[in-house]
Amino acid sequence: MPTVKQVRDWAIAEVGKGNGELHMPQPVIMEREEAKRKRNAPDDRGKRKTRIVWEAGDPDIYALFHSERSRYMAVAGNNPVLATELLITALRLHSDDELKSYLETICREVGTA
Repeated sequence: MPTVKQVRDWAIAEVGKGNGELHMPQPVIMEREEAKRKRNAPDDRGKRKTRIVWEAGDPDIYALFHSERSRYMAVAGNNPVLATELLITALRLHSDDELKSYLETICREVGTA
């Protein structure tokens, strides 16, 4: 994901190529968007978000995620609030150091270390 400076340089180059009048999606600063998601403040109508969307980046990992998600849903009696809280509880069980250790193991296994 590019930084704001990289986007600026890219935009200057595109304008230089004569593409200054073309359209593109609204740029966002990811760190600000992440902070907004964490706050989850009500919108103009008083609604707060409840939908979780996650790009897995790999079709096999996507399938594994949904397989585990189904397991959590079944254990929680198909209650999405309880299943999500259960998943969050499981995610919180490990320290950052443990997670880094797991990541190193995963990377070694798939040859990306």
